[in-house]
Amino acid sequence: MHILLWLLLMYQCNLSAPQLENRANPVWEPIENYQEVSKAYFASGCFWCVEAIFSQLNGVSDVISGYTGGNTKNPTYKDICTGKTGHAEVCKIIYNPEIISYEMLLQVFFENHDPTTLNRQGNDKGTQYRSVIFYHDEKQKEIATNSLKKADKSKYWPNPIVTEITEINTARWGDAGAGLS
Repeated sequence: MHILLWLLLMYQCNLSAPQLENRANPVWEPIENYQEVSKAYFASGCFWCVEAIFSQLNGVSDVISGYTGGNTKNPTYKDICTGKTGHAEVCKIIYNPEIISYEMLLQVFFENHDPTTLNRQGNDKGTQYRSVIFYHDEKQKEIATNSLKKADKSKYWPNPIVTEITEINTARWGDAGAGLS
């Protein structure tokens, strides 16, 4: 059953992934512009696939693709594809916690990628495709840690989960639109 779901997800990602030359350049706005809503940052492989999944959820108002978790300031797509920046492909998810909880977003995160493979999702290989939950406060860290433990205990995935839980460093954010046009 898991294999069928995985194949279906990969098929949908291939259908929904935009061509890079046609991709509009999204604009990264400061977190302060989103004070009325909450933010979640997830890396779970190719961000086009992550965008496709989370943007369909009720309560999610925006999904912004970018890169973080590395040492290069403002990396481009070309930079991160080298695997030398330390960045992961990440989606910033803007959501209304009155409609969808952080816990539910984490459940969707764990159920829609293979968190047991290190530096790989499907055919995509490299540290930029690793599984990471980036938290921005201690409450998110605690919830993410508990969610990971719960997902690991569930044995939904037969192997141990290798997802990282790391503090977000927005100063090392790179806009996914940079260098794509």
